[in-house]
Amino acid sequence: MNMPSVKFSQKPNPMNKQSFSFNRLWLLTKREIILKRKPFLITAAVISIAFILSYLSNINEGLINNSENSTNYFHQTFFQLFLGIGGAIVSGKFFADQLLKDKGHVYLLLPATTLEKYISGVLITGIGYTLFSLILYAILSTVADAITLAFVGKQLFVPFSPFSRLAWNAFRIYLSLNALFLLGGLIYHKNPVIKTIASGFGVFVGFMFLMGLTMKIVFWEYIDWGNADIPEPNEAFKQRMEDFFDGDLADIGLLIGPVFLWITGFFRLKEQEA
Repeated sequence: MNMPSVKFSQKPNPMNKQSFSFNRLWLLTKREIILKRKPFLITAAVISIAFILSYLSNINEGLINNSENSTNYFHQTFFQLFLGIGGAIVSGKFFADQLLKDKGHVYLLLPATTLEKYISGVLITGIGYTLFSLILYAILSTVADAITLAFVGKQLFVPFSPFSRLAWNAFRIYLSLNALFLLGGLIYHKNPVIKTIASGFGVFVGFMFLMGLTMKIVFWEYIDWGNADIPEPNEAFKQRMEDFFDGDLADIGLLIGPVFLWITGFFRLKEQEA
C-alpha cells in the first residue's frame, strides 16, 4: 500500500533566526521594556529619594555660597551620579536576570537572533535609560528649584540643562559603564553589579601597574628618582603628559572602550545560546 507523500513548504519562515529583522527587534524591545518597567521605576524611585535628601542637605551650602555669578553645579554633579549609579544597576541586571537558571531557557529560546537580543539590551539600558534619566532629572530639578525659589526668594544652584557640556560628558562616560555592566551581567548571573565592580577594580589596578611600569621604562630619563644626576621633566613635557592622559587617552578610551566591551558582550551572549 502506497502512503501519500507529504510536501513541506519551502517558503522562508518570517521568524527565521538567521536573518536580522527590524520588526522583530522592535517587538523584542517593547517586550523587554514592559517586563523591565518595574526595575526601572524602583531604581528611579530610590535615586529620586536620594536626590531629595541630597538637595535638602545642600540648600544651606547654597545659601552661604550663592551669588549673582553662582558656580554651584549641584545638579550637574548629582546628575552624573543619577545616571551612573542607576544605569549600572539597570545594565548589570538586564541580561543577568534573563539568564538565571529558572528562566534562562525561556529567554534563550525567544524567536530572535543573538544580535537582536543584544541590540535590544543596548537600546534599553543605554539610550533608553539615558533619555529616561534626562527627562526625570529635568523634572525633579525644575520642581525643586521652583519650590526653593518660592520659599527662599533666589536661585541657589546653576539650573540643570540636559544639553550642557557636563550632561554630554556624563553620557559619554555612561556608555562605557553601560557596556561594562552589560558584559558583567552576562558573566555573573548572581550579584552582577557587585561582582562587576570588584572585577573592574582589579583590572584597573592591574592596568595602572602596567602603565606605571611602562612609564618608568620608556620615560625613566625624564623622571627624578631621587638622584640629582637625573634631570626632572621639563614643563613642556609635564604639560604634554597631562594633556595626553586627561584629553587624548580619555577620548580614545571613551571611544574604543564601549565598542570593545559591546562586541565582547555580544559574543558572550552568543556563546551562551550555543
